[in-house]
Amino acid sequence: MADENHVRLSEVQLIQSEFGYPLEEVHKLAVQYYKKEQQDPVAYEDRIKLMSLSKQIQHGPITDEFDNAGWLDITGNDVNKAWRELGSLSRDEAMASFVFLVDRVCPPFKGFIADKKAIKDAELKEFAPQVTEQSAQPPSLQQVDQRLFEDQRKQIQDALNAQTFHQFSAYAQEQFPGQPEQQTTLIRQLQEQHYQQYMSQVYAQQSPNPNGELSAEEAHQQAIRRDDDSDVSDDEAGEDLPSNPAISPASLWNRQDINEFKANIKKDGTEGIIKVGHGETVTVRVPTHENGSCLFWEFATDHYDIGFGVYFEWTVADSNQVSVHVSESDDEEDYDEALEGEQADNGGGAPGGPGDVESGAIQARRVDPNKPRQDEIIPVYRRDCHEEVYAGSHRYPGRGIYLLKFDNSYSLWRSKTLYYRVYYSK
Repeated sequence: MADENHVRLSEVQLIQSEFGYPLEEVHKLAVQYYKKEQQDPVAYEDRIKLMSLSKQIQHGPITDEFDNAGWLDITGNDVNKAWRELGSLSRDEAMASFVFLVDRVCPPFKGFIADKKAIKDAELKEFAPQVTEQSAQPPSLQQVDQRLFEDQRKQIQDALNAQTFHQFSAYAQEQFPGQPEQQTTLIRQLQEQHYQQYMSQVYAQQSPNPNGELSAEEAHQQAIRRDDDSDVSDDEAGEDLPSNPAISPASLWNRQDINEFKANIKKDGTEGIIKVGHGETVTVRVPTHENGSCLFWEFATDHYDIGFGVYFEWTVADSNQVSVHVSESDDEEDYDEALEGEQADNGGGAPGGPGDVESGAIQARRVDPNKPRQDEIIPVYRRDCHEEVYAGSHRYPGRGIYLLKFDNSYSLWRSKTLYYRVYYSK
């Protein structure tokens, strides 16, 4: 036992010294990078190993409860086999193995960690005491750049906080009625999560080089330029609608109380529970309410992840009734396959191609003059909503219908049980 404790401690120390963060934090960043930032293909064997380590971290050694893959589910059986081979590997050892494997198969990962650390160091320097002797000296170019970086970061946070304060306040009042201290704490947590989510989108969507790497300062500068850009539609408005205004970004956050959330949904009845069949996409259509100004959503699943994205349809609904639509492919919901050139580059149905929800590949929209215009608010990505509650909000851009898409089209065999709740605030 002493030897095992010594090995585990050594691994934790190695992670800390190599990446500059504690093991738990490095593991979270590794998961975030692999799922959202990684662009180059990863070998099948390595992906199986990463999935088995994730299951070991979350559930411990495999049990009969999870060893239920069908005989046609090749990937599921391979994951369970690799999971079984991990034996009694501890949670810390599994997290360390996951981090080291991501570092090996994803070379840009260290750069991603370095940028995160630069942002964190900048935050700490804001509160560090100033040394009189240093302040007497003229500032160096590096110090000037650091101050500019910090000013830009504050600009972004102030702008995001101003946009989301009303939404987060309404959500906090819903979660902690009559408890102002808890409401204030929750609002601060949501604002910080929203900032990190916003910066992650900047990294993912505005990277200028093939490896997808951006320095922290470049990301902040691009974020400021992004705030200045307009998302106003160039299409002509319909007879009943004015020209489309700008679409503000959504606010996203996670909650850990997944079991309590699902229990509450079950108590409310079956309306908030949907079975999303294999190969299906469920679209929940939520019209804007005349007395509302902001939409909120929360959702979770049993056992497995699911794709999720949000769109806004510029049309006037006949009623405020929420409706659910099921389709076997997203073609029925105004999606189109990616361009033929992209298909050729990705080798058709290869992992990471246009049909892979997890890759977040950009999908070309079919332009139909006979249908209302739709704007993308959140792209469809696979979300680990079987591990925690995924929640978000969006301020109404105008009158229309929100389309909350739950995409299980990538799953050939597994159906998913979805628990969700949507509501509006004034």
